[in-house]
Amino acid sequence: MLRDLYSSEIPQQMFDDFRDAMIMRESADYGLVSSVEDAEDVLERAEEFLKKAKALLHEQKVPQKRRLRSK
Repeated sequence: MLRDLYSSEIPQQMFDDFRDAMIMRESADYGLVSSVEDAEDVLERAEEFLKKAKALLHEQKVPQKRRLRSK
């Protein structure tokens, strides 16, 4: 869904990195262990993704903090 909404603004590789990070996290839920190097790589790519997302929000003038309505 995210890929569908922002495919022209976010490079394909960032979506692939996000998917890979989710797979790595899900694998950890089942006891698989990743290396420190893999974890550092995921963290670096996540920081790049966050910078890109913040830049997009700034360009679109979307408030960074919104209150969610209670149900």
